Amino acid sequence: MPPVLLFHPRVEEFTGPLRAAVPGLELQVAGDLSSLRRHLPEAEILLCTELPPEGVERTPERLRWIQLCSAGVDGLLPARDRIGNVVVTNARGIHAGLMADYALAVMVMLQWDFPGLLRDQAERRWRRDPKSPLAGKTLGVIGPGSIGAEIGRRAHEFGMNVLGVRRSGLDCPPGFLRMYRYERLDEVLPECDFVCITAPETPETRHMFGEKQFRTMKRTAFLLNISRGGLVDEAALIAALQEGLIAGAGLDVLEKEPPDPSNPLWTMPNVIITPHISGMTEGYAERVASLFAENFKRYLSGQPLRNVVDLERGY
Repeated sequence: MPPVLLFHPRVEEFTGPLRAAVPGLELQVAGDLSSLRRHLPEAEILLCTELPPEGVERTPERLRWIQLCSAGVDGLLPARDRIGNVVVTNARGIHAGLMADYALAVMVMLQWDFPGLLRDQAERRWRRDPKSPLAGKTLGVIGPGSIGAEIGRRAHEFGMNVLGVRRSGLDCPPGFLRMYRYERLDEVLPECDFVCITAPETPETRHMFGEKQFRTMKRTAFLLNISRGGLVDEAALIAALQEGLIAGAGLDVLEKEPPDPSNPLWTMPNVIITPHISGMTEGYAERVASLFAENFKRYLSGQPLRNVVDLERGY
């Protein structure tokens, strides 16, 4: 079997599932940069979530394939020039169900003002304000890949009107009413009661949400970001929330993680912050191992691999 290197800060979580999924796997592990530099020259296949440039002293001659343990590829971009023509695949698809659960839960919490209800409970205050249902609201999904498509499908089942905005292709996944290209984002935002960002972070999408977009949104609209913090200009978001340009936000990702204790987002009454957990499903390592096992069989037989990504595009 070709030698496989696992580089991950929690290698112990993955070694068992990988060996169970691929009996006889020739697996080497690296939990830090020094181990990575030592073992990478001998690896034909690399499993990782990121590849810091300082861990790649030169383009590995034997390396043929990198399987990411994540859907996002931003962890590889700093070392892109040192990777060469290595095939890269990601873990697209294994997060969709859980992240859709998260997105719908946060939309309900924002719509019902759960932060306010929890404050009322803590202060023993009995406040009964009427709420409106999600049914009939419009959701804009920005970057509907496998995760965004599943969010849109479930939102449709809640009775929501679902619009999509993506880089290319206008085909609508199940549950979507219409699809638009990125350049029409500012036309779509005024229609939306919720905007959920699931697009990858690329040079094209960095800070795609800034002051202009927040001024375009409804003052009653909520923003959700479950992709990468860099898609949102955080200073502009803070200003928009302080000025009341949007009604609130649900943020699983931020530009700096964890955010500084002084970050105003921590204490805003209309903001829900979670610690980048929307994709942290139980059995995550087993799902990665199952995907790797399927791709490993394809690799050995010369078949096309699943989830090949384009590092130039960033997805």
